[in-house]
Amino acid sequence: MDKQSNNSMRTAIAALLVAVGGSAATFAALADDATKGRSPSDKAAEQDIARRAVTQGKILPLAEILERLKDQLAGRVIETELENEGGRYLYEIKVITAAGVVMEIEVDATTATILKSKKKK
Repeated sequence: MDKQSNNSMRTAIAALLVAVGGSAATFAALADDATKGRSPSDKAAEQDIARRAVTQGKILPLAEILERLKDQLAGRVIETELENEGGRYLYEIKVITAAGVVMEIEVDATTATILKSKKKK
């Protein structure tokens, strides 16, 4: 992906997050990390699914989830992913702690309840 496309993608992600309840300042830094390793079509599809689910009231905006859980996450968010497991929406949030440990936290996207947390190896 060229630099202009990459900048456009970051801008689009930040705008999407603002539209669904986030702030550009909070999520501009997350935009790069949250989309690493996924193809542009995968990213766009996930964004569309997330936007529809938030608009329809099926899930909470990622910004709200992160705000509610900021004290429990205890680190810097390095990746987020929205998953649908058997009709249940989950946010998978990867966090790196001050000690350098990467944690994977599974959160119910409807209630912001942490379902499980584990160290990544």
